[in-house]
Amino acid sequence: MKTSRHRLLEIGREIVCKQGFGGLSFGALALRAGIRKASVHHHFPAKADFGAALIALETEALTSALAAAEGDTRRGYLAMREFLRERREQSGGGTALDLLTSLSADAPTLEKESRTALASARELVVRRIAAILQTGRRDRTIAVAGDIEEEARAVLSQVEGAQIAARAAGDIAVFDRTLATLEKRTAAH
Repeated sequence: MKTSRHRLLEIGREIVCKQGFGGLSFGALALRAGIRKASVHHHFPAKADFGAALIALETEALTSALAAAEGDTRRGYLAMREFLRERREQSGGGTALDLLTSLSADAPTLEKESRTALASARELVVRRIAAILQTGRRDRTIAVAGDIEEEARAVLSQVEGAQIAARAAGDIAVFDRTLATLEKRTAAH
């Protein structure tokens, strides 16, 4: 059985991904969890604490994903397609953003420590993409023209933009069309 704290983070993550950090309230969180608002405050004294906990949880997951990417023996294009599939899935059919993209959009509303932790988490995503691109460059399954890190940042920006465009349109097909050029870099393999 999951702890109340963990359950609150799951619910909060869903709210933040769909409505942004600004759209999260402890009242709504308590209502969705079926508990009193005071119980939310027991686990998270302030909204800033909740944001920091979300970022910490995401950082753990990203650290695992990075380790997996660095040890991945699949061909680069397969790893990239898996990454894009994950991000597409996190787009909730065009109704949501992945957690880091959502928090990044609301970064000015976060406490300084949370913005720093968010920046570190985003760097983990860049490193994961860079590992995938490096594998793809090595096995010649992804066309990588320049510096791996610059390419990874460009891929992240393109994926985030695709999520935002799909959410704005309420249509996951927009995500797919936006990433068509990225898919073409791996389509021949």
